[in-house]
Amino acid sequence: MAPSWHKSSGTRRSLGWIPFKARSAKYKQGKISFQGHALSIWDSYGLSGYELGAGNISEDAAGHWYINICAMPK
Repeated sequence: MAPSWHKSSGTRRSLGWIPFKARSAKYKQGKISFQGHALSIWDSYGLSGYELGAGNISEDAAGHWYINICAMPK
């Protein structure tokens, strides 16, 4: 999913981080669409009632990826 220059490996590595603008992410049918990829999410807020803003996709030390996104009521 992430471009190869955002991926990380090895013991002394940087964690991945992909920033994006508001127009890059869209909420549709319980998933967030980003650059042609459908990202499954746990939608505990009912994002269909919100307008999505800018955000980022980030990696933790265990190699798990997370999406962080601003959400404003419509």
